[in-house]
Amino acid sequence: MKINKFILVVSFLCISLFVFFGLLKLKNKVLESDKVAIESFTPGTVAYKSRLDIQKEALKEIEHIEKGFAYQKVGKYDLAISEYLKAIEVVKGTNEEFVARLELSKCYEEVGEYELATKEIDWLLPQSNPEFKKELQERKERLLKLVNQ
Repeated sequence: MKINKFILVVSFLCISLFVFFGLLKLKNKVLESDKVAIESFTPGTVAYKSRLDIQKEALKEIEHIEKGFAYQKVGKYDLAISEYLKAIEVVKGTNEEFVARLELSKCYEEVGEYELATKEIDWLLPQSNPEFKKELQERKERLLKLVNQ
């Protein structure tokens, strides 16, 4: 019976030490990740400069889309078209390309360039979910009727 108690106590101590050192190791990992996070917000560090570079790139990617929205909102469709075309070159292959092409198609429609609007819709259709695809298809059909008038 004494041996069983001894084995039980030793087992408990081993498990306790294992858990303690495991938590200590985990704490050190957390502290290391905190250090990286803090460095990314500390001016002058490499991590900070890297984070700024990533943010600048992201802003460049949406800059033309934002300008296009602004021009479109005030009815300057030719300027909006120009910005959306620039945006498409910058954001090719991203979700932003979809947004730029959708808004470009709306601008083309506003200036009476129905064929160009339908070309953009043709690009959008395969990328669209079923509900939006139906809406785009209806819009395309309406535009094609205007082209044929």
